Amino acid sequence: MISRAIAVMVCAGLAMAPAACDQKKPAPAPAAPSAPAASTPAQVYAAAADSLTKEQASAIAAADATSAPSAEALATLRAHAAHIDAVIEATKAGSAQWQIDGALDDPNTVVPTSGARAVARLLRADAARCAAENDADGLCKRVAATVRLSRHMLQDGRMLLMALTGFGVFDMAASEIEAWSSIIKGAAWKTDVQQALAGLNPTDPCNLREVFAHETALAAKMIRDNSPFLKEMGLTELSPDQREAAAKDIEALGKQFQEALLTSDASARMRQALTGATGVRASGLVGAWLKALEMNSRAAARLATVRNLVAN
Repeated sequence: MISRAIAVMVCAGLAMAPAACDQKKPAPAPAAPSAPAASTPAQVYAAAADSLTKEQASAIAAADATSAPSAEALATLRAHAAHIDAVIEATKAGSAQWQIDGALDDPNTVVPTSGARAVARLLRADAARCAAENDADGLCKRVAATVRLSRHMLQDGRMLLMALTGFGVFDMAASEIEAWSSIIKGAAWKTDVQQALAGLNPTDPCNLREVFAHETALAAKMIRDNSPFLKEMGLTELSPDQREAAAKDIEALGKQFQEALLTSDASARMRQALTGATGVRASGLVGAWLKALEMNSRAAARLATVRNLVAN
């Protein structure tokens, strides 16, 4: 979790390693596909991702706007039709209900990033099937669902790792819109794609203002609470006064990040805030936060582009 990494870096000046944030899911066991009994969107997504074997996942990953689904991919898509329909409906909910906040200071918590990517690829492969079968409306429904899935990751997750994954899902959807724009524009269901795109914030599509607030607040809480995760990293020598000073420093950084986010010189202001941090050895944060800022700018530009592509 990025917030755990922030807490550690704040206290010890450690560099952020990708391995600290990208926890792996165990490989799912083969299961007979069936209509999921899940009740929340997050559970629907997990059920769809877990229903795929490694071989099935590889087959659908190869199908996109430039490659029609193989015979194996088509068989997988037919077998998982109930999951695909459930995912499309689940994306229409206002919230995914990820329910991960309560376990954020547990080092064993698994963030549902790999599952979201698998579901996005499943939708993309089925959209490619629709394109091959001249089902323009079916294609629109699946592309729109991918956009809405990205919104669930970006706006519900409130964590940098989920924002990065959500950006990847949105980028996938944007590529689909660009490749299939002529089909989408001639379809009755193009409004589904238009409405899905309208659900993303044009100035802060990756929801970084809330992500910054949430991540820094969590990091500060872990420091104040002397989180078990900090103990595992050997950082128990900090006194209560030192922990309080470090927590206040990270809170101040978070506030400065939020204020800088939507300004024209956001990158320079964020670098200045990090450079001026006195009680926090935060050099490891520079790359992560500036990468997030660049990602947000790219998402905003691409969102404007694809909105124009499918406009009336």
